[in-house]
Amino acid sequence: MRKFKFFTNMKIRSSLILVLVFFLMMLLAGAALGVLSLQANHKALDKIVMNQRLGASLYSVIDNYKNVQTILGRAVTSYMVNSDQQSYAIASEWGGMGGNSAASALSDESRALIEEARQQYDQSLVRFAGYREMAAKALDPEKRYARVIDGYQTLMEGGVLPLLDLLTQGKVAEYHEFLGGTTLFLEEDLYSALGSLESYQKDLIDRTYQSEDEHYTLVLQLVGAAMAVCVLIALLTYMFLGRMVLRPLREAGRHFDRIANGDLTQRVEVRSHNEIGVLYEALRRMQESLTRTVSTVREGVEEITLGSREIFMGNTDLSSRTEQQAASLQETAASMEQLASTVRMNTDNALQADALAKGASDVAERGGQAVSMVVNTMGEISASSHKMAEIVGVIDGIAFQTNILAL
Repeated sequence: MRKFKFFTNMKIRSSLILVLVFFLMMLLAGAALGVLSLQANHKALDKIVMNQRLGASLYSVIDNYKNVQTILGRAVTSYMVNSDQQSYAIASEWGGMGGNSAASALSDESRALIEEARQQYDQSLVRFAGYREMAAKALDPEKRYARVIDGYQTLMEGGVLPLLDLLTQGKVAEYHEFLGGTTLFLEEDLYSALGSLESYQKDLIDRTYQSEDEHYTLVLQLVGAAMAVCVLIALLTYMFLGRMVLRPLREAGRHFDRIANGDLTQRVEVRSHNEIGVLYEALRRMQESLTRTVSTVREGVEEITLGSREIFMGNTDLSSRTEQQAASLQETAASMEQLASTVRMNTDNALQADALAKGASDVAERGGQAVSMVVNTMGEISASSHKMAEIVGVIDGIAFQTNILAL
């Protein structure tokens, strides 16, 4: 559980770097394996090429030896054809006694062939020196190359060079005797060493092939194992990223969609301390901040709603009161109109009374002191009627303004 918690809290950057380092190590291991395999193949191929070169060089040296033998055989044949058969029989019978005469009997063709044989001998020595130098670089734990070198050098110095000397001296019988004895014996030793060397080279090639085949199988197994490990690591990496990165990101996306749709009720849980945990912590803080903001806005809206209701109720009350006041003003206007009508009637009556008073004043002038008092009284009534007319005018203005206010 702690290990799983450790991987849960692992940084995504660290996990990706770890995966890259692993694949880099696998790449380097594959490169190192390839280099080692190439080195082993190069060594094996170098052994085979070296053996082939040694074989080619050795066969070239052997060819020189055979050429010397062939040329010497032709020289002997030429000597025998150009010599007198009887002299040859006498020389063979008496041995060295006829050697000088036989030497003097060498033809120009025989001398030319012997000289050519010496040139082939010298050339074989040059090629043999090259072969010896190459053989010194080859691994020879069982001294097979040394046996061939010693056998060839012994054959050339102890089995071929004396033949050249004998034939140069015209000692054909001694030549044949030496050729059938010492030279043949040394040649058999050389071919025995060559057979042993050839068996060794074949065995070396077989062992090299078997070793390379085993190495090839091992490399294939290692490559297969490395590929299997890479596939396993890739699968584990995919599972790790899917569980530790992709799944939390999908869940974070669902949280964002839910918050975008206005749902702030579900809790955002922080399960790790890596980059995903930081994202979830920021998401949690954002949700809490949005929750506080929405709560504040809701409280403000509720207060605004309550104030609006109070304003509406006040407006309703004011409207009803205004309607009542309008009705009262209409009633007042009606009363004022009635009062104005009454005042107009009183004014009319007062004017009629004034007219009557004037008529009566005419009569009263003739009536004396009593009528004077009536005139004074009527004057006061006239003044009162003028004041009443002013009052009626004021009342008419008030009634007009009241009608305007009521409208």
